[in-house]
Parts: sequence; C-alpha cells; structure tokens
Amino acid sequence: MDIEELLERYAAGERDFSGVDLSRTDLTGVDFSSNKLNNSICFMEADFCNSNLSKANLYFAIFEGANLKNANLTGAILSCANFEGANLTNADLTCSELTATCFAAADLTNANLSNSQGSFMCKDTFFYNTIMPNNTIKSGEC
Repeated sequence: MDIEELLERYAAGERDFSGVDLSRTDLTGVDFSSNKLNNSICFMEADFCNSNLSKANLYFAIFEGANLKNANLTGAILSCANFEGANLTNADLTCSELTATCFAAADLTNANLSNSQGSFMCKDTFFYNTIMPNNTIKSGEC
C-alpha cells in the first residue's frame, strides 16, 4: 500500500492499517490521531515531522530511523514500538504508554515524556533537556 491509498482508505473511514509498510514515506504534517495503526506497521525512515499521532494505537510499530521532529504523540500507545535511531527532537510524548518501547540510539533532544507510563529501553539514547516520565530533566546518554 502506498500513502495515497492509505489516505484514501483513511478518508473513507478505515482505521486499522495493521501490517502496512510505509518505509521511507513522507508523512509530514499528517494527522493520524486516535487511530489503530498497530501490529508491526512499518514506518522505517519515514518522515513524520510536525505530524499528529496523539492517542494513536502504535503497539509494535516500527519507527527505526524515522524523523518524528516536533511530532505530537501525546497519550499514544507505544508499547513495544521500535524507535531505534529515530529523531524525536521536540516530540511530545506526554502521558503515552512506553512499556518495552525501544529508544536505542534515538535523539530525544527537548522531547517531553512527562507522565508517560511503563519502562522503556534507552541504550545509547541521546537526551538533552528531555523531560522524563517523572518530570525531571535529563541531558546525556542513557
């Protein structure tokens, strides 16, 4: 499925895009808030700059190397999602579910993870002025 087909199906009311591969797709500014995009949907190296994914169900989604700069992920279900090497600069993950989420080698500069739930993996993750789930500010590597 390509982005045009996905957006057409989305406009027609479909909300379950499980298993879709949208690697390297430009999704800049897209609004997928409150959607079920789970079950290993693949967004490897996709561009989600300035996108709205708030309250989306992204369980097991793959965001390896994706650009999520300025993305709104507030209240999103991100359990078991993979953000390895992703750019999450200025991303808002407030109140999101992060159980077993992988942020290995991701850039979380100025990201907001306040009041998020669950323990996540952060080997070699870069934090700078990152608001952590406990509302403390972290800079440096995990």
